[in-house]
Amino acid sequence: MSEKDKLTQSIFEMYQEYPFPDINYKMDYSLPLIRFLNNNAKEGKKNLLDGANILEAGCGTGNTIIKLAETCSTGSFTGVDMTTNSLKIAKKNSEIKNLNNLKFQEQNILNLDLGKKFNVIFCIGVLHHLADMQKGMQSLVNHLEDDGHLIMWLYGKDGRFKLNLNQRMLSVLFQNESSLKKKVELTKMILKNESNKYLDCHFNVPDSKIEDKWSEGVEFLLKNDNWIVDQFLHYNEKVVDMRDIYELNRLFNLEIVEWLGTSMDIKKYVPEESIQSVFNELSIKDKHLVLDDLLKPKYYFLVLKKKR
Repeated sequence: MSEKDKLTQSIFEMYQEYPFPDINYKMDYSLPLIRFLNNNAKEGKKNLLDGANILEAGCGTGNTIIKLAETCSTGSFTGVDMTTNSLKIAKKNSEIKNLNNLKFQEQNILNLDLGKKFNVIFCIGVLHHLADMQKGMQSLVNHLEDDGHLIMWLYGKDGRFKLNLNQRMLSVLFQNESSLKKKVELTKMILKNESNKYLDCHFNVPDSKIEDKWSEGVEFLLKNDNWIVDQFLHYNEKVVDMRDIYELNRLFNLEIVEWLGTSMDIKKYVPEESIQSVFNELSIKDKHLVLDDLLKPKYYFLVLKKKR
């Protein structure tokens, strides 16, 4: 078994033991997405998902795709994940809501073979956890219609810098502990102690209002082991910046259609008129690079398409 295969197996076992997300919550980043879907509806359609074939690659317990299928009954939705226990939860929650336009399949994104292409593919918080990011992207592109949209959510290198240091520290500290459950217990001991001030960082929790409020975030984590695993003890997290994203796009002939939730109006961040004039002369790529270094995003929410 190759090192990448071993890593994939470790991630599988992690999510088998701690399915994620284990809490049904509203996506706080959904408003920019809804605007985009509505503004880019095909002629005669309500939104981009209306009548479309939609895939979520790495759907986990189904939090995102179930909400999408609920709100767009005319869309045909497929959720794919490699983790059996996560899919069991997703299927159960879908059946409770009696969703007839949603089905699930157990497959690894790295070896994805669904025998069809999709108009819209979502990959939310998944690509950066794959053992081979480029191979995963290739699988997604292979399943995307030529005029389809690939909607990605990726962790940001600069915005998650302190959290990534915590992850690295804990991985070394717990290197001789084989039990993930024990690692969770030890992490909680650190978080409960006054020494937790040294771990102060941003991390993702269901309520974005407390993501940068350390005490409130820790209070949530101490009650939710699955989130401790996903945020602090994950076996693989490859954070990216806009330069990395442009390189991925180059490899797979993709382009950014929209950077969701981020304004391309520099005046919203730097109000001086002279700066706006200089910024407006830049290419779209250089504008993205400037905003990337200026804003230092914690995550990227992007809509991509194949170049023609």
